[in-house]
Amino acid sequence: QAVANWREEAGLPPERVAPVTADVSQTDDVTEFYDTVQKHFGHVDVLVNNAGI
Repeated sequence: QAVANWREEAGLPPERVAPVTADVSQTDDVTEFYDTVQKHFGHVDVLVNNAGI
């Protein structure tokens, strides 16, 4: 919900934002993330790796 609120405040349409949570140490999570991005956007332009510790 927080991402949806941020998206609305930023004035971005839903098709421009795809919130995804993934644990990069889990192969299945990474695969699901990639599949979601492919389905939503068609390809990846920029990827920001941000690991919370």
